[in-house]
Amino acid sequence: MQPDRIRIVLVQTSHPGNIGAAARAMKNMGLSRLVLVAPRQFPDPQATWRAVSAAEVLDNARVVDSLDEAIADWLARMQTNDAKHAMRARASLCELVNAH
Repeated sequence: MQPDRIRIVLVQTSHPGNIGAAARAMKNMGLSRLVLVAPRQFPDPQATWRAVSAAEVLDNARVVDSLDEAIADWLARMQTNDAKHAMRARASLCELVNAH
């Protein structure tokens, strides 16, 4: 798998700390491409504080107005909104990655 081909998209994030936490988790997994769709507050000191050592992920984050804009050039898309669906999505994503 090529981590530089993976984008993480957060949609209408209501708390900037969640953006920072996502950036920190991304860096821990070797991911760096963060796209924010209409975040309520960004940039924000709380996002930077929660990102800890992943400030470059925040600095390079792309902010867009719509989900369509964020994923316009994607080959495959996956979305989740709870843990049960996340497990199913992860299995599907593994199948997709292994197929390409």
